[in-house]
Amino acid sequence: MGARSVGPAGCDTRTPGSLGGCFDATVVTGGALGLLVPDDPFLMAAVLERVVRRDVAEADLLKAVRVALDRAAGDNGRRRAIRTLLALAVRKRFHDPALARRMLSGGPFDPVVRRLVVQWVAESGRKELRSEVAAILDNPDITADLFRTTLAALDMLDGGDPKKIDKTAPADYVLPLLTDTGRPPAVRSLALQLVDPSSASLDRKLFADLLASGDKKLVAEAVRTLGLSSHTFASELLLGVAGDSKRLLSERADAVAGLGRFSRSPEVAERLRQWVADPRSPLKSEALRSLQPTLSTDAGSRSVVAKLIATVTTSGKPTASDRDLGPSAGHFAGRRRTEHSRGVETDGGPPS
Repeated sequence: MGARSVGPAGCDTRTPGSLGGCFDATVVTGGALGLLVPDDPFLMAAVLERVVRRDVAEADLLKAVRVALDRAAGDNGRRRAIRTLLALAVRKRFHDPALARRMLSGGPFDPVVRRLVVQWVAESGRKELRSEVAAILDNPDITADLFRTTLAALDMLDGGDPKKIDKTAPADYVLPLLTDTGRPPAVRSLALQLVDPSSASLDRKLFADLLASGDKKLVAEAVRTLGLSSHTFASELLLGVAGDSKRLLSERADAVAGLGRFSRSPEVAERLRQWVADPRSPLKSEALRSLQPTLSTDAGSRSVVAKLIATVTTSGKPTASDRDLGPSAGHFAGRRRTEHSRGVETDGGPPS
């Protein structure tokens, strides 16, 4: 019979199943955290199972987390995995409001971790943490996922019925955020994404203010929203953006793309034809695509396109306009615009 191997505190490390009790919880937990790698849910589940065992105290877990974060300095992916595991541990076992408060408002802003903690706060009804949750809506680095989770959490903390949240019009939640000029532009942009582009709440003055905000993200979202709107003033505002040479070319191009919805308007069609016919226009390709819906009914549009086709040569490298007029011209090079959270897709044609 071989000699016994004795570990700390006289523990027999050769007895099956006894090794976990031979080291204090900090050592074992720290070792488990050190195994974490980004984007491995199975490993995350295995380590989480270890750290939420009853022999791991909260103080031990926090100590192990600090050590693991220090050792992972410079490896942002691993550090996120460690913070994510801590958030999951809070939800699964520790239920510590003080720790949750620190994770909501302290340390690096990690949207994934914040979302997990926000969900726990809402599901456990921790109304004392409402102010920390609400403060997330003032963070310019907020993501769309965290934005929606935070809105739902605030509604639950205010006594809303979780079963009714998904049935409530998004505008009921986000309009106050959208119209609040004190909010970060990123937050207002996310709020705009959740409102029906044709909502009566989105009036001309609001759009004019958004377009004049000077923030690239907010202006771009306002232009894209106008391109999906049925408001009578939408085409006029889009024409104004498209024709403003002081604006970013990307903003002007998005405005021209949005005008495809209104291309059967004589005024809009005329402006689109002007851009198509102008060889110096940087908006030529976008205007050509947006003019597509008028080709079957408008002789002026057909004439402009016919003249453009006559200038296309088959030698040399094709231009952007050449490609638009190539074999796939029926769909104008397969142009598609996907309006992220709204789930709306269009090929630039008129609304059905």
